[in-house]
Amino acid sequence: MTSIKLLRKSDTVYRFNKYKIIINGENIGKLKNGETVEVPLNPGEYKLFIKIAWCRSNKITFTLTEGEQLQIKCRFTGNMNNPLMKIYYTYFNFFNLLLLEKVDDLDDLKEA
Repeated sequence: MTSIKLLRKSDTVYRFNKYKIIINGENIGKLKNGETVEVPLNPGEYKLFIKIAWCRSNKITFTLTEGEQLQIKCRFTGNMNNPLMKIYYTYFNFFNLLLLEKVDDLDDLKEA
Protein backbone atom coordinates (compact mmCIF):
# COMPACT_ATOMS: atom_id res chain seq x y z
CA MET A 1 0.00 0.00 0.00
CA THR A 2 1.26 3.47 -0.88
CA SER A 3 1.21 5.67 2.23
CA ILE A 4 3.00 7.91 4.66
CA LYS A 5 3.39 7.00 8.32
CA LEU A 6 3.75 9.81 10.87
CA LEU A 7 5.04 9.33 14.42
CA ARG A 8 4.55 11.94 17.11
CA LYS A 9 6.67 11.00 20.07
CA SER A 10 5.07 11.53 23.46
CA ASP A 11 6.04 14.86 25.03
CA THR A 12 4.88 17.19 27.78
CA VAL A 13 4.74 20.40 25.73
CA TYR A 14 1.32 20.85 24.09
CA ARG A 15 0.49 17.25 25.06
CA PHE A 16 -3.25 17.95 24.99
CA ASN A 17 -3.15 19.58 21.55
CA LYS A 18 -3.45 17.60 18.33
CA TYR A 19 -1.28 18.36 15.30
CA LYS A 20 -3.20 18.97 12.08
CA ILE A 21 -1.76 17.03 9.14
CA ILE A 22 -1.77 19.17 5.99
CA ILE A 23 -1.08 17.52 2.62
CA ASN A 24 -1.21 19.62 -0.56
CA GLY A 25 -3.00 22.37 1.38
CA GLU A 26 -5.76 20.10 2.69
CA ASN A 27 -6.28 19.13 6.34
CA ILE A 28 -6.42 15.33 6.14
CA GLY A 29 -6.35 14.38 9.82
CA LYS A 30 -4.96 14.90 13.30
CA LEU A 31 -2.06 13.43 15.25
CA LYS A 32 -2.37 12.98 19.02
CA ASN A 33 0.46 12.96 21.54
CA GLY A 34 2.40 9.67 21.24
CA GLU A 35 0.35 8.49 18.26
CA THR A 36 1.41 6.96 14.96
CA VAL A 37 -0.89 7.57 11.99
CA GLU A 38 -0.76 5.96 8.56
CA VAL A 39 -2.23 7.97 5.70
CA PRO A 40 -2.98 6.05 2.48
CA LEU A 41 -2.13 8.04 -0.66
CA ASN A 42 -2.11 7.49 -4.38
CA PRO A 43 1.28 7.51 -6.12
CA GLY A 44 2.31 11.08 -6.93
CA GLU A 45 3.95 14.24 -5.66
CA TYR A 46 2.96 15.79 -2.33
CA LYS A 47 3.75 18.67 0.02
CA LEU A 48 3.34 17.97 3.75
CA PHE A 49 3.49 20.02 6.93
CA ILE A 50 1.90 19.82 10.37
CA LYS A 51 0.27 22.63 12.28
CA ILE A 52 -0.66 23.46 15.86
CA ALA A 53 -2.61 26.71 16.46
CA TRP A 54 -0.83 29.37 14.34
CA CYS A 55 2.51 27.53 14.44
CA ARG A 56 3.69 24.97 11.92
CA SER A 57 6.53 22.73 10.81
CA ASN A 58 8.89 22.81 7.90
CA LYS A 59 7.40 21.68 4.59
CA ILE A 60 8.48 18.37 3.06
CA THR A 61 8.02 17.70 -0.66
CA PHE A 62 8.09 14.05 -1.70
CA THR A 63 7.09 11.71 -4.51
CA LEU A 64 5.57 8.31 -3.79
CA THR A 65 5.64 5.37 -6.18
CA GLU A 66 3.26 2.41 -6.13
CA GLY A 67 3.66 0.40 -2.90
CA GLU A 68 6.11 2.85 -1.29
CA GLN A 69 5.78 3.95 2.34
CA LEU A 70 7.44 7.11 3.61
CA GLN A 71 8.07 7.31 7.37
CA ILE A 72 8.23 10.68 9.13
CA LYS A 73 8.98 11.69 12.71
CA CYS A 74 7.27 14.81 14.11
CA ARG A 75 8.91 16.68 16.99
CA PHE A 76 9.55 20.09 18.48
CA THR A 77 12.45 22.18 17.28
CA GLY A 78 14.87 23.11 20.04
CA ASN A 79 14.61 22.59 23.79
CA MET A 80 10.99 23.16 24.76
CA ASN A 81 11.69 22.56 28.46
CA ASN A 82 13.23 26.03 28.51
CA PRO A 83 10.43 28.64 28.98
CA LEU A 84 12.32 31.24 26.94
CA MET A 85 12.57 28.85 24.00
CA LYS A 86 8.81 28.21 24.18
CA ILE A 87 8.15 31.95 23.95
CA TYR A 88 10.67 32.39 21.11
CA TYR A 89 9.28 29.60 18.92
CA THR A 90 5.61 30.28 19.73
CA TYR A 91 5.63 34.03 19.06
CA PHE A 92 8.70 34.88 16.98
CA ASN A 93 9.69 31.77 15.00
CA PHE A 94 6.31 30.05 14.70
CA PHE A 95 6.98 28.63 11.21
CA ASN A 96 9.72 26.50 12.79
CA LEU A 97 8.11 25.37 16.06
CA LEU A 98 7.68 21.81 14.78
CA LEU A 99 10.06 19.67 12.74
CA LEU A 100 9.34 16.90 10.25
CA GLU A 101 12.15 14.42 9.58
CA LYS A 102 12.17 11.50 7.14
CA VAL A 103 13.40 8.33 8.86
CA ASP A 104 14.20 4.75 7.83
CA ASP A 105 12.39 2.87 10.60
CA LEU A 106 9.78 4.31 13.00
CA ASP A 107 10.01 1.26 15.28
CA ASP A 108 13.58 2.24 16.21
CA LEU A 109 12.32 5.71 17.23
CA LYS A 110 9.67 4.38 19.59
CA GLU A 111 12.35 2.60 21.62
CA ALA A 112 14.63 5.66 21.89
